Amino acid sequence: MTTPHTTAAAKTTPMQRQTILQRTLMLLFKIGFVVFMLSGIVLVLIQAAGLLLGNAELTINTIPGLAETMTISAGLTGLLAFAMSYVFDWDTGGDD
Repeated sequence: MTTPHTTAAAKTTPMQRQTILQRTLMLLFKIGFVVFMLSGIVLVLIQAAGLLLGNAELTINTIPGLAETMTISAGLTGLLAFAMSYVFDWDTGGDD
């Protein structure tokens, strides 16, 4: 006896699974990219405001929270990009 869940999974072709994987990876990459870019921009703007206002505490206190978010999301996004190069079968060779 088969359940609807196993029947639906058996109907997906390898090409459909690859397309789903590609779409999922691209979505996660875009989310990660936006998170690390926005956190980096906010970090730099706050540091610039602290510099212009002469407020060292503003500059120093914003670094721990935003820098951690920015670094982790940038690292994960980089790993996703590496995985995507295999899933999307990108040509990474040079023009030698």
